[in-house]
Amino acid sequence: MLYFGNKLRFTGLIKIATVSSAKSIYSHLLK
Repeated sequence: MLYFGNKLRFTGLIKIATVSSAKSIYSHLLK
């Protein structure tokens, strides 16, 4: 159960990082 929770948290972190990087790239392209 602990492993599953860590995996879920890891996936969430990756998703957040992807979204933030995509936002920064998008804003950079708009300039």
